[in-house]
Amino acid sequence: AEKDRLKPLMGSEKDFKANKEQILHEASIMAILAEVIQAPGYDGSDDDKYIKLAKVMKNAAVALIDACKQDAYENARNASTAMFKSCTDCH
Repeated sequence: AEKDRLKPLMGSEKDFKANKEQILHEASIMAILAEVIQAPGYDGSDDDKYIKLAKVMKNAAVALIDACKQDAYENARNASTAMFKSCTDCH
């Protein structure tokens, strides 16, 4: 999602503004995914570090959604960075 979709869509403020609907879509999927991977029984759901990172991912995805709705490019970049840092911190 980061390398192939979001990064190209958010390369500049102009790109962000032109692609907000797609960014919003991707962030929504990430927020849902982050919620699902915390469900009891999901692989890793009994690991406190894993759950913490999943919560960070969800919060950052929600922040990216909010940034899109507010047309706030810098907030969107920060949220996107936090979202994908949680992925790399886990993997």
